[in-house]
Amino acid sequence: QNKEFCDDLVAKAEQLKAIRNKSSEDRALLKAIKGKRGKSGMPVGLQFATATSKNWEEKVLYIVEGKSAAGGCKRVRDPKIHEICGLRGKIMNAFKDKKSLLESEEVANILKFIGYGSGEWRVGKTVLFADSDVDGENIQALVLAVLLKVVPDYVKEGRVYICNAPLFAGNKYKKTYYGASLNDLYQQCPKGLKSVT
Repeated sequence: QNKEFCDDLVAKAEQLKAIRNKSSEDRALLKAIKGKRGKSGMPVGLQFATATSKNWEEKVLYIVEGKSAAGGCKRVRDPKIHEICGLRGKIMNAFKDKKSLLESEEVANILKFIGYGSGEWRVGKTVLFADSDVDGENIQALVLAVLLKVVPDYVKEGRVYICNAPLFAGNKYKKTYYGASLNDLYQQCPKGLKSVT
């Protein structure tokens, strides 16, 4: 006669267990992140840059592929609102390898820049920059997987963007044309280009 009550009790116990497991995963991830850089320090180095603005909503984080891309972005950024986080190669898939996720310095850096575990976001937008090739797309997908796994609310709030960089550039008469294909370039400049890269 108490079958319904027992089923409800079991369902609630399973729900609480899932919540407890999730919060223990979050605590472990937070501990790993803080262990990488100290309690409040941001990552420092050639591939990182923080903004001076106190208004988190106007700050934009650019996650870029490699030190050279980070260096270029640092030279042209607005130091008031633009932050740079350079990645060194690919990161682990967040949906496959939880242990590596906890140990990854790259993941810790990304989450620290976003403000994970601090009670509020540090940046209003995050833009993923990578090369327009298969490796670049793979890196973008892996970063998105981390964000979806660890900070899904940040993604759901529409704060994550992907930059689609053109694959080709062509020059003619001191003007540069960009396109996703050679055909795009030649449509913009049908009489030919001086050089194509």
